[in-house]
Amino acid sequence: MNSRASNSVITRFKPYFRYLLPVKWHFIAALIAGIVYGVSSGFGLPFLVNQVFPVLFGDAKVKETVAIDLPAWVPLEGLTLSAEAYLAFAVALLPIAFLIRGVSGFSNVYFINYCGLYILERIRLMVFKKLQELDLKFYFKYQSGDLVSRIVTDTASVQGAIIMVANDLVKQPITFLAAMGALIWMVVNNPNLTFILVGLIIIPICVFPIRYVGKRLYQRAGQMQKEMGNITGLLTENLLSPQEIRAYNLEEAEYSKFDNKVKQLFSFRMKVVKYAQILTPIIEFISVLGISISVYLAAKSDVSIEEVIAVIFALYMCYEPVKKLGAIHNKVKEGTASLDRLEKILNHPVATPDVANPLPLNNCLGKIEFDSVSFAYDQELVLKNISVVIEPGEVVALVGPSGAGKSSFVKLIPRFFSLKSGAIKVDGVDITQIAAKNLREHIAIVSQDPVVFNDTILNNIRLGAPDVAEDKVIAAAKSSYAHEFIMQMEDGYQTVAGEKGARLSGGQKQRIAIARAFLKDAPILIMDEATSALDSEKEAQIQAALKELVKGKTTLIIAHRFSTIKMADRILVFDKGRIVGDGTHDSLYTANGVYTTLFDNA
Repeated sequence: MNSRASNSVITRFKPYFRYLLPVKWHFIAALIAGIVYGVSSGFGLPFLVNQVFPVLFGDAKVKETVAIDLPAWVPLEGLTLSAEAYLAFAVALLPIAFLIRGVSGFSNVYFINYCGLYILERIRLMVFKKLQELDLKFYFKYQSGDLVSRIVTDTASVQGAIIMVANDLVKQPITFLAAMGALIWMVVNNPNLTFILVGLIIIPICVFPIRYVGKRLYQRAGQMQKEMGNITGLLTENLLSPQEIRAYNLEEAEYSKFDNKVKQLFSFRMKVVKYAQILTPIIEFISVLGISISVYLAAKSDVSIEEVIAVIFALYMCYEPVKKLGAIHNKVKEGTASLDRLEKILNHPVATPDVANPLPLNNCLGKIEFDSVSFAYDQELVLKNISVVIEPGEVVALVGPSGAGKSSFVKLIPRFFSLKSGAIKVDGVDITQIAAKNLREHIAIVSQDPVVFNDTILNNIRLGAPDVAEDKVIAAAKSSYAHEFIMQMEDGYQTVAGEKGARLSGGQKQRIAIARAFLKDAPILIMDEATSALDSEKEAQIQAALKELVKGKTTLIIAHRFSTIKMADRILVFDKGRIVGDGTHDSLYTANGVYTTLFDNA
């Protein structure tokens, strides 16, 4: 990997290296261990082979009767050993060298993995945090399973690339330079070995396959990660829809779709494996060519076999880091493909970020104003130039055909989406000037299909007020007529609801959602057909409870069934993204054709 490519890699991943700062001492320890490993491997082993083998097998082979002075490089000047002790000393040097190499190698891997797992955790948290900040429109573009794949799989790939870059771009060059140092040292001490430098001229040739394979690997890795996201998305969708799949006999069709996706992933995975693994034998073949040239020249020169062994060992230690750097290049290309997918999340703009100095929303009365508001999910306007004022404490029903804009209207108030144009005000303050968290603290929402989390029923009711005492939770459940069925469950309020509230019926989920609203007691209440899943008897009970819930609150009720609008002070009629009627039931029924048709067909 040439310097230009290295600089490009470092620049690409540079913003993420900051996550090493909290674990800098672990990283420094890893680098020190890597340097020791590189020096002991690149210089130490060839040096010892060059010094020890001649003692053991050379012409001056030790005899038991001979006393030998230690060589000059041993820091024990003037010490003389018996031949037997000297032999033991020479033999012991190799295991000592490998012990140093092994301990430093283990320490390097251990500490670098500590840093790597920390980075993985930080990147995942960073991506997850960004997902919490994006408006709901973002989630229309991606399957939830694909987002899961990016958080789990792509972050791991990026982490691997960062760690390899941070570690091996120090460790492998050190090993290479140390091996070069050993070669130069041997040439300086024995000019007859100058020919070995010829074997190094092949090293630059390795750059060409590294660049070619890296380019192909980047393309295939991107395809593989995309296909992994598709599989995760399909799997998630399947697991969340078991009833529908069985009801419509879709088992075989689902299996066929999943089978096709798995086969496509297998194909892309094998292409990644091909390009990731083919580089090693290519570089090894090029390395052997260089070593073969050296062996050929050695055979024609007047050098001993002991010297040749040390030379070949040093040459091998020069080529090995080049091979590792090729593997780094491949890993970086895989990581870059994953980073591209992650940065589609990380760099996605927050549609309506909080302003630097938001205005506080205290003692909220609940007055809501729409001033010439237009809104679109894509290009086509869903709401068109809406202007309306809802007074504090007013109960307003929203009616209209499907797709008329009712749900979009209420979802704009908590800043779930950003406006195309116009402004929405709460108590006279533009909601974009209020921190989203502060704004949403004053809004309670009861949806038609409420989400119940895989947690206890107690905590599910506490969502909007997590620190409230249990007796208040029970009071809210009683107000929503949920207490009775909760107490009939195995563990009462400590019963775990299951994924998406699997242990609860649709009506029970709605009563849990209504209990949340009672407990939160927010000044603004949004209800999207809050009783649609209840039977007529329970609905009558809940309607009475809702009349208590809406007292003193600015309430917006999306009414699909007209029995819900009886408690409304006012009705807004929506049609094709506009408000085409505003009044009471009696005034609208006689004067508004859209409302009359809706009511008569209800």
